[in-house]
Amino acid sequence: MKAILKKIAIIINWPREYDMYEKLIKNLPYENFQILINDVKGFDRERLGNAKDIEELLINKGIKKYSFLKKNIGHQKFKIVLSTGEVCTHRLTVYSFLKWIYAQTFGRFLDFTNLSLILKKYFKRPFNADGKFSIPFSRWYPEKIISEISIKYPQGMDLNYIYPDKKWQKYFDIFLTHGSADTKMITKKFPTKKVFIIGYPRYADYVSERVDQIDLSEFNNNDLFDKNKETILWLPSHIKEESSYGQNILKWLKSLQISIDRYNVIIRPHPKTIKIFPELKKVLTDQKLIIDLKQDRKIGKLINFSKLILCDYGGPIFSSIYLEKNILLLNYLNNTKFVKDKINSFSFDIEARKFLTSCDMNIDSENLYKIIKKEITSDKLEKIKEIKNFYFGPKNKINNINDTSDFLIKMLKN
Repeated sequence: MKAILKKIAIIINWPREYDMYEKLIKNLPYENFQILINDVKGFDRERLGNAKDIEELLINKGIKKYSFLKKNIGHQKFKIVLSTGEVCTHRLTVYSFLKWIYAQTFGRFLDFTNLSLILKKYFKRPFNADGKFSIPFSRWYPEKIISEISIKYPQGMDLNYIYPDKKWQKYFDIFLTHGSADTKMITKKFPTKKVFIIGYPRYADYVSERVDQIDLSEFNNNDLFDKNKETILWLPSHIKEESSYGQNILKWLKSLQISIDRYNVIIRPHPKTIKIFPELKKVLTDQKLIIDLKQDRKIGKLINFSKLILCDYGGPIFSSIYLEKNILLLNYLNNTKFVKDKINSFSFDIEARKFLTSCDMNIDSENLYKIIKKEITSDKLEKIKEIKNFYFGPKNKINNINDTSDFLIKMLKN
């Protein structure tokens, strides 16, 4: 192992993570950081070709200071590593294999007899080890292997009330957070860990300034855009169940038909969904939707420009709240594992439905159009600001990008 390199290593696991880090990358002195592309192979189909996509993105951005994660593991240690924790490769261990055997036998029995629900009611956990959905692998976090100080970078406020993962206490020394909600949860679970609130640096330029126009040249079906119509942005989440790939989009198309005809509807499918279900692109093209497929899109600019944001679950709900936009939630099927897991873990995106308007899939096109029209014309700014304060806390508690850079550089020089 070489001597510790006095630099900040920034691990990028997905092309879209560049947008999360870009503000910080541009603010840090060039000589103080290095980007690490995650090229460690995993089992997720969504990761196929990921390292190549990230490298092409960095080259297009004119960034030359990068290397590959696999090359550094066991060979180079950095003073600081920033990571979203999404390296997410899996390792087969004796423990993970035995846990999987337990889940596939006793765990499935608990589910079949509904004993897991009774146990969860009394002990706050089902003791089924994920039952039939378990896998014989455990997650692997290499951040401490390549750093003296490992820092967990936040990747969205779409959390649940069992957040943070208890394993992180071992692998991360410091936690950067979006706001008051995730800060409280981390300090409660890891009282000895340092926390530093950074908000959403990638949205800093779009919180108070209105974006009046966007360049649609790289969008599919951009000729459908009518400057005399209001614009709706549809940000569906990725459902990681093979039988449900893209279904949270396809099952809503019929109900959205009138709205698609009367508004500019831009859809940005989740990059992971497109990666494993590329046929979806043709379906959406035929539906007269304007389609955004650019992996490193400045999503904050697109949200700011749009009059209404359609979401279902995940990070886009809270990105839109942070940017103080009108939001309509499109529900998915309650009997799916995806939604059941959200409900059972008391996820924030289920909780948000207490504050925001949501619609079920059985709504017809005319009634959905009426709701969308009302949401577009309603002044909900004060209500959205209240919801924003509930999750993110007061603005003066959030450190800006200069504060964040200074925090990291000071640590680097100590």
